[in-house]
Amino acid sequence: MLPVAASVANLCRGGARRAPERTAIEWDGGEIAFATLDRRTESLARHFQHVVEPGRRVGLYCANRVEWIEAYVAAHKAGIPVVPINHRYRSREVEHIVGEADLGLVVCDDTASDDARVQGALDRVGTLAVGDDFDRAAGGSAERVEPRETTEDVLVYTSGTTALPKGVVYTRATQVTSVFVPQMAVGYDPSDRFLLFTPLAHRAAQPLLLCALFMGATTRLLTEYSPAALVSAIRDRGVTALVAVPTALKDILGLRRSDELGPMPGVRHVFLSGESVGSHLLEAVGSSFPNARFSSAYGSTEAGLVTFLDHENQLAHAGSCGRAVQGVEIRLVDVDGTDVGSGEPGEILVCAGEPGTYTVAAGYLGPEGVESFTDVDGWFHTGDVATCDGAGFYSIVDRKKDMILSGGMNIASKEVEEIIAAHPDVVEVAVTGEPDARFGERVVAWVVRRPDAGIGDTEIIGHVASHAASYKKPRIVRFVDELPRSATGKVLKRALRTDATVQQADTNGVP
Repeated sequence: MLPVAASVANLCRGGARRAPERTAIEWDGGEIAFATLDRRTESLARHFQHVVEPGRRVGLYCANRVEWIEAYVAAHKAGIPVVPINHRYRSREVEHIVGEADLGLVVCDDTASDDARVQGALDRVGTLAVGDDFDRAAGGSAERVEPRETTEDVLVYTSGTTALPKGVVYTRATQVTSVFVPQMAVGYDPSDRFLLFTPLAHRAAQPLLLCALFMGATTRLLTEYSPAALVSAIRDRGVTALVAVPTALKDILGLRRSDELGPMPGVRHVFLSGESVGSHLLEAVGSSFPNARFSSAYGSTEAGLVTFLDHENQLAHAGSCGRAVQGVEIRLVDVDGTDVGSGEPGEILVCAGEPGTYTVAAGYLGPEGVESFTDVDGWFHTGDVATCDGAGFYSIVDRKKDMILSGGMNIASKEVEEIIAAHPDVVEVAVTGEPDARFGERVVAWVVRRPDAGIGDTEIIGHVASHAASYKKPRIVRFVDELPRSATGKVLKRALRTDATVQQADTNGVP
């Protein structure tokens, strides 16, 4: 395990020591050097300590912008736990977080301006608005502040796909580990130019940001996402490293087809995040980044980084999420908690020492403080189902709750989704189960077609039948304009199962 000798505050000061005049963050319309970022965040940290009582936290409710980064860094320097709040969250989630997280201050922009309930919740806490007030707080003395003693660095809220979001407590150790483990695994260096375009409040973006700040590397921040803005930032701003979700990769490929976009040879590192990237997509996007090394991983908000798949094994072990990260133990168990054999599916259980000391977070925030989310033996139950081959490579086959039992056969919805997604006329797909009088459950595919595509249910069903066992093919195909998603971009299968309006729209059944 990694020794934790530095606080995240010191990691944030790393760039100012190494390259004070180098640009730390750049965005459309501006940039800020490491020395300036260091001065502003010291002043802001002092302000936080002045207005936030000991034991309380600072919330960040902003879209992607440099002030979000400044407030995030300043909270660490002040020794005040920080609570990123996804700017897509609305009244239900925001009111819950404000009430539970004991916030002493919320840094906010105009995200809440069109929702009176959100604004009312924030007003009860007290806010620091981006603009003149924020700049005054960041424009004071740059003398180093003495951080408060705290066992908590960040409170990260899960996406809340089935209930209200849960607060996951990250300690100093888990924060520092989240920076150094990916850095060593991927091989970033100070000459890299990073691109951030996913929501900063999402856990995936924060380790990459801290890694860049520590090394003194420049980060290009995309404040508003669009496929054209993404490609422009990569091609025109010298970006060499990015974290990309499958949707973004598909956007890039779409632009290449429509605009004859050429390859982008300057990119050296592409970290694949989110949903699994099939070999067909990886091979296609490889031509866009001919000099890039691709890597991917599996993890969760609670467990941190669990597995890692390096460049050399991306195609050799297509569909795998890699081997266990050093210091992380993994078990695959059946419904009775018994370890399964090689190649057999089982729920992923993770252990990495005492929670809060390495990659696994300390626990959930509860009424009495931090509540453990591990079992009596220290294992965290992820709810994800995987297999492991003889060489130690893990492959996610489904969520435990998303396995479909049809006619006594277990069907992994993820497998069917990957097959359908490979069809050239399919943009997106989600697969769910639906009660069936004869088989118990039947497979239902929710498909977003490419514009003007003439594909119908027969083609989808035949496509699956030609690539997998017949019992895995969809019995029903429903074509929809888009898939419902959570604030963090996850497909809400629960909404697909229960939204009667969507279920009745453009439905084709197969007996």
